[in-house]
Amino acid sequence: MFYFNKIERLSGQIAFYHKVLNHHAPWFLLATIAAWSLGSSHPIQGLISLLLIAYFYRVIMLNDLKEKYGNELIIDGWKIHIKKAIDMLETDIRKNCMTEQQQEVLNLLQEKCSSQIKLKNIFRNRPFLVAYLFFAWAFWDLLESNLRALSKIF
Repeated sequence: MFYFNKIERLSGQIAFYHKVLNHHAPWFLLATIAAWSLGSSHPIQGLISLLLIAYFYRVIMLNDLKEKYGNELIIDGWKIHIKKAIDMLETDIRKNCMTEQQQEVLNLLQEKCSSQIKLKNIFRNRPFLVAYLFFAWAFWDLLESNLRALSKIF
């Protein structure tokens, strides 16, 4: 019963993590577009702005997780990401769970947690995916323009 509760708690945190990704995606997209437009005249500042936007997006997203889950937060986003949390729980189950229940618990872990992070589920996070693609495009464009400018100097 102990592992069933842990799996449910981790599954809820993964679902909330994805919800928060989508919730904050619009400002991530708008901030990316603003930094990208700044980069046309000031490429170094645009690149630094994009890095700061990514950092603040991560911090704000994780603050929402911490606010909801407090001390029960398993996924902290910096040291323990989703895949690592699932692997840690799976290792714990394999070591400490009785053999007759072990396969049932591992199947539940696969069904509830691992299935949420499969590539086929990426389209559930469409707002974040669009924002992230724009961010990657802007980052690459500004990085390339900075490198081109540096190559002219040297």
